[in-house]
Amino acid sequence: MAYTQSAIEQQLKSGSSQETGWPWKLLFLSGAVFITTGIIFAGMQYGLFPYLEAQTKKTDQDINKLGSAVSDEQVKNFSNFYSQLNNIQNLLKNHNRGIDFVSLLETNTLKNIYFKSMNVDLKGYVAKLDGLAPSYEVLSQQMEVFRQAAGVSDVNLDGANLSEEKGGGVNFSMRLMLKN
Repeated sequence: MAYTQSAIEQQLKSGSSQETGWPWKLLFLSGAVFITTGIIFAGMQYGLFPYLEAQTKKTDQDINKLGSAVSDEQVKNFSNFYSQLNNIQNLLKNHNRGIDFVSLLETNTLKNIYFKSMNVDLKGYVAKLDGLAPSYEVLSQQMEVFRQAAGVSDVNLDGANLSEEKGGGVNFSMRLMLKN
């Protein structure tokens, strides 16, 4: 019976060798990664963390200095002032109709019309105006100007009569229905 050589024996005799350096290369790469990770950890542990801790302490000291620079009285005054500003802002948001009505009168009143009294109900959107006009014609023109005004939905004349005053004219009373 003939002796057969194993594949390993044949390979050794022929002199061809397969690359056998993989385990050493893997060990070298693992070692390099381990050493690099160790250097990074040491840099963070002994360099970055102490630096960040010192910065945190410095910032805390600055905050404490600022906190002691402002007295309790000043904090209370500022809080009260802010509260007042906030309340004023809320009031102004809710009172814009009065400002709109005054602007409406300023822009839509004829030059020779004089108002003697005014009663405005902003919740009911009604304004009652008593005044003096030089004539019924001017009063009629004034009513038409109010009818065409953007903020007025309707105009009613409650009464009008000739004035017994020295200058004459027409005393009138009218109601403006305001748009909401």
